[in-house]
Amino acid sequence: MKIVEAQTTAQLGDIEQLYTEAFPAEQRAPFEMFLSKRADGVEILALEGDGSVFCGMAIVFTTATTALLAYFAIAPEKRGSGIGSQALKLLEQRWQDKNFCLEIESTKVNADNAEQRRCRKAFYLRNGMIEADFGVRLFGVEMEILSNHAGLTYDDYLAPYCRVFGKDCGRNIAKIC
Repeated sequence: MKIVEAQTTAQLGDIEQLYTEAFPAEQRAPFEMFLSKRADGVEILALEGDGSVFCGMAIVFTTATTALLAYFAIAPEKRGSGIGSQALKLLEQRWQDKNFCLEIESTKVNADNAEQRRCRKAFYLRNGMIEADFGVRLFGVEMEILSNHAGLTYDDYLAPYCRVFGKDCGRNIAKIC
């Protein structure tokens, strides 16, 4: 397993297709926006297995001190094989000198996909992530924040969004405890 910055048309096509399939429309930004924000701290990454076989994708927003795993998905045919755990470890290693964090839909609210949310959280906790002492309401959706260490602050979490989308993005992200 390796992580590569997506450059080719094939890599970007695979990533965009999985991104569209794996995330609900209301949680997706236009993929073209990510492409245009690469100079502003957006990394679009392909997860590849032996022979450069596409296994998944990650879109990460970065600052000098924080890496926010904004989107992470494994190709459906590769799920359940341990590739997600391998990929998460590689992503953490890539940003070992930064706060590495991510959001998950809250497990504390009633939802049609409550079991899926619990399984997703369990996956990240099994793989060493820990719960931050705050959550957020991101564009109206309650999210839990997970990090690779206990010192993550709300400002650390918010900084990648502000770098990518500008200071005003904070109006759409509210801290909740």
